[in-house]
Amino acid sequence: MSSQIGNPAVLADVHQVRVHDETVQFKASSAVNLLVAMEQARESVIGIGCRGGGCGKCRIRVLDGDYETKRMSRAWVTEEDEAQGIVLACRIFARSDLTIISEPLPMAYGYQPGRSSSLQQAELK
Repeated sequence: MSSQIGNPAVLADVHQVRVHDETVQFKASSAVNLLVAMEQARESVIGIGCRGGGCGKCRIRVLDGDYETKRMSRAWVTEEDEAQGIVLACRIFARSDLTIISEPLPMAYGYQPGRSSSLQQAELK
């Protein structure tokens, strides 16, 4: 008889992830990050980059639901962003059903990740 204790895949809860304004839904185990869950479901609604929180390509906004976050680069997700539900999919784990939407990085002229908006405005003048 094999022991199941300590095996996160056995103890994990499975949650439904719905992409806002699309018909796409996929399941996310609480044992894997949201980006991996999307890949396992063979969906492509979140950008894929470095998979480690450093590039910002998988930036999303969680509109509804609970999740746990791991450490993220503040260059791509500021504390203010995170307070508004903006996170990196490769660094969050679903703890309930979620509703998400892609939140790409601003591509405005002069945008510098992780810099204050007042500094950006000063550079644009």
